[in-house]
Amino acid sequence: MIHITTGHLESIGPEVFLKSFQMLSKKEREQLVFHCSQNWLEAYQEKAQLSFAQQPKLFDVDESNKLPASTLSLLSALNQIKPNDILITLPTSKDQLILNQVQCTGYTNFFREYFSDHHISMIFKSSDELVALLTDHIPLREVSQMSPSFVIEKISKILQEVKKIKEDPKELLIAGINPHAGEKGLLGHEDQVITDAIDELQSRFPDISFKGPLPGDTLHFEHSSNKNQMKVYAFHDQALAPFKLKSGMMGINITLGLPFVRMSVDHGTAFHLFGKRQANPMGCLYVLKKALELNRKND
Repeated sequence: MIHITTGHLESIGPEVFLKSFQMLSKKEREQLVFHCSQNWLEAYQEKAQLSFAQQPKLFDVDESNKLPASTLSLLSALNQIKPNDILITLPTSKDQLILNQVQCTGYTNFFREYFSDHHISMIFKSSDELVALLTDHIPLREVSQMSPSFVIEKISKILQEVKKIKEDPKELLIAGINPHAGEKGLLGHEDQVITDAIDELQSRFPDISFKGPLPGDTLHFEHSSNKNQMKVYAFHDQALAPFKLKSGMMGINITLGLPFVRMSVDHGTAFHLFGKRQANPMGCLYVLKKALELNRKND
């Protein structure tokens, strides 16, 4: 089963999901359940003048709780999901995710707190790229505080978990922290952390080639379509700027380390398009198709 959560109710999330849902076959649609209030969905479609012949199977979310809809929908899915299921979360804003009365800084942070596991990782996948992050939603000043053991455990966990999405990288290209990967210490010595980690990782995973630290701004030039590569970046925007420039909306945000696979589109809420029926659903369709493909392999 594939569980979809609403995300922010005033974003383009529900629109792109409902549009992409119409493009699926009957057999594909039957594998999806949308965690959403029935009353809200009916009112939303009427207000947005979105009329569809096919309606998703709903798990009707109780609106009486005062938590934000993004949180209610997510908790509903987490209460129902099984290990071989897939979770797809639609875009939301940081103020919409609250766990135990504490505001979370995003879905990944929510999952880390919910499952009490801070090794949960964020990766991104497109048709020809696999990108992993050593750190994600933290201040830039904290990135340089990584230790070799942190990098080793983070990458080791990613390599174990990435098999759940049927990926098996044989070459890891790892970016440095400083510009130009530190210029051999001229721009700082923080990148020694990557060097030390690679030595240990190479001994743990002898069948995988580890390269780094590489300059973050030119790491993409190492791309080879003949190799099963994963690019590993030190921090969020270092990775996402080139990935989104190249992939546009045709990318998938994936969380690894959960009891199930979680996916999302790699675009945001686009509040300015809410209710205008102008949102492009192709990114969401791409995620749905990949989830359905993985769901078949899990059967």
